Amino acid sequence: IEDKNGANRRHIQADLVVDCSGRESKLTDWLTSLGYMAPPEEVIDAHVGYATRWYKEPPNFKADWLMMGTFPRPDQGIKRAAAILRVEDGQWSVIANGADRDYPPTDEAGFLEFIKGVPTPEIAELIQQAEPITPIYGYRATENRLRHYEKMTARPENVIAMGDAVCNFNPAYGQGMSVAGIEAGVLNEMLKQGELTPGFAGKFHRRIYSSIGDAWLLATGGDLVYPDTTGPRPGMAARIVQKYMNRMITVVTPHDTQAATTFLRVMQMNTRPVALLSPVFMFKTLRYSLVKPAQQM
Repeated sequence: IEDKNGANRRHIQADLVVDCSGRESKLTDWLTSLGYMAPPEEVIDAHVGYATRWYKEPPNFKADWLMMGTFPRPDQGIKRAAAILRVEDGQWSVIANGADRDYPPTDEAGFLEFIKGVPTPEIAELIQQAEPITPIYGYRATENRLRHYEKMTARPENVIAMGDAVCNFNPAYGQGMSVAGIEAGVLNEMLKQGELTPGFAGKFHRRIYSSIGDAWLLATGGDLVYPDTTGPRPGMAARIVQKYMNRMITVVTPHDTQAATTFLRVMQMNTRPVALLSPVFMFKTLRYSLVKPAQQM
C-alpha cells in the first residue's frame, strides 16, 4: 500500500482480502498484472442520466402520499421520468432521469424544463411552489456491469470482491446495497463454518452469483427495452419473461395494490421475481393491456 504521491509504501499481511472499492474497482487490472486471466464481463448500458435536488416543502402543505412519480414508457417513446419523495424534516427529494442519452440538465431552467416534459405535470407544478435547498446534482455512470469472478479457473487464494466491485446496477432499481448486504451475509456464514481453505474465493463467488442473478435480471430487463441500449441480448425465454414483467409493471401496478406491493417486495429483494409470474398477475396484465392507453393513464 502506498500514498497517492508514491510515498510511505508499506506491506500489510492478511488472511483474507476483500475488495469493496465499488464500480471503479481495479481488481481485474491487479489480477492481470499478476498473470491471471481477467474474469468475463457483461455490460448493459441504457445511457441513463439522473439529476437530483432537495426542496423545502411549501408551508401548510397537505397530501396523503409519500411519493409522486412517473415511469418511463419506452414502448410509447417516453424516455423521461421524475419523482418527488417526501422525506424527513419537511423536505422533498426530487429526482429526474432520462434514457438513451436524454440526460436531465443540472442548471435551474433546464432541470425544470426537463421535468415539465414527463407525463405527470403535477410534479413540475409542485416543485415550483417549493424552496430549493441544494444545488442540482447530476450522475451518469449508470451502466450495469457484471464481473464473472465465479468463472475464473485460476485465481489467488482468499481474494474476493463484493458489492459494486462484482456487479453494479443502474441505480434506478435501488438494489446495489441489498445485493451487497446479501453477499456480506454469505461471507459471514462461510467464515462461521471454519478456517479459510483452498478454493474459498471460488466457492464464495459461486454462492453469491445466485443472488446477483435475480437483481441482474430485473435491472437489465428494465434497461434493455430502450432502443439505444448497448450490450448483449438475453435468450428468447429471458426476453419473453422480461417483456412480460415490464408490461405488468407499467400497466398493472399503477392500478392494483397487490401487484404494486409484490413488485416493491421483489425490487427490495424480499421476494423472488417468480412471484410476478403468478397466474393472477398474468391475467391482470392481459386484462389491463386490452384497456385503451388513455384509460390506463
